[in-house]
Amino acid sequence: MRFGRILGISVMLMMMIGAFAVPVAAATTYTDSQQRFSFTVPNGYTPTTAQLTAPVVVGFVASSPAGANFTVQVRDATQTLDAVTAEFQKRYATGADSQPGPNGITSLTLGGQPARQFDYFTNAQGTRFHISQIVVINGKALYILTFTAQEGDYDALIGQTSSVLSSFTFLSAGATGPSAPISDGSAVYRDAQGRFSFTVPIDFQSVDPGDAALEFDARALNGTLATYFYLYVDSRESSTAPSFNADVASQRDFLITDRKYTIVSEQAITLGGTPAYRFDVTKTLDSGTRVRSVFVFAYHSGMNYQFVYVTSPSRFDEYSGRMQALLSSFSFSATPNPVTPPSAPPASPPKPTPAIPANPPPSAPPPSPPPTDGHDNGR
Repeated sequence: MRFGRILGISVMLMMMIGAFAVPVAAATTYTDSQQRFSFTVPNGYTPTTAQLTAPVVVGFVASSPAGANFTVQVRDATQTLDAVTAEFQKRYATGADSQPGPNGITSLTLGGQPARQFDYFTNAQGTRFHISQIVVINGKALYILTFTAQEGDYDALIGQTSSVLSSFTFLSAGATGPSAPISDGSAVYRDAQGRFSFTVPIDFQSVDPGDAALEFDARALNGTLATYFYLYVDSRESSTAPSFNADVASQRDFLITDRKYTIVSEQAITLGGTPAYRFDVTKTLDSGTRVRSVFVFAYHSGMNYQFVYVTSPSRFDEYSGRMQALLSSFSFSATPNPVTPPSAPPASPPKPTPAIPANPPPSAPPPSPPPTDGHDNGR
């Protein structure tokens, strides 16, 4: 797991590159486990066996054309339909390896709700893909349907999956964010997949998490200053203590060698009863602005958790109590995974180190949908 910023591999492109499905004989109906939506699964499509992480809820892959697939994401709706669609189109259709599709943004209806659709092309491992995204809001939830195929197979994919759109039905409002207000004005956030919960500090509100599992900020209190926290949840195959210790050591090495960071303190802690590790750091952004951050890493029930809190140095003390209360309230739904955290190394004077590239690129295909944001400020 690469800490600091997780460069997740696109689920859709993973499904294109590997063999992840077995054909089925007839169409079936898929119903979301939380009873938020349902749709008809096209003939020849089966659930992907690739690992899916929030906000992706479900994915199906075709037997023919090989690897063609579609996924459904559910996020908190924090913008208007037109605003979020325009943001996604700009982000993904104009990237370094992407080009806009021929149709621009078009309007349609999905499950009785107004929706928007756009398409674009992207390249991965020498192959050109054609991708379509449909964006719709129902209640407090934002739904993103993504259809991916190699360029020559795109028309076949769209024809085969037309039944998904015509049959798509919303079964509930599908809110995924904070609920159950507490007397002090804070609220309890419960993960949509039932993995964890925590108390959201007062004055923090949910925002578009991009490639994280969730994000909250205090912009309402701070004006334009982004005091915020976010959480990554990432699956991994290894579950051993040495691998967790190696992750922490790797993160320490990165923070030491990247001259933008200075480690203020570090310590072994617990998160939801699970051993975890915490780094308090300062970072100098490319603009010259300094920020103060807290990174907390934990491993639980087959998943990596990375919690990050960012603010300005002048506001760190103001919010540190709220962040500590959040960490103290964090609760996992399953039995904690026994992992012995590493011990903090002996204190020693900082040593000058040569600059090295931060966060080397992943060896797997470059990221593409599900939508992500840059998360630049302090990450």
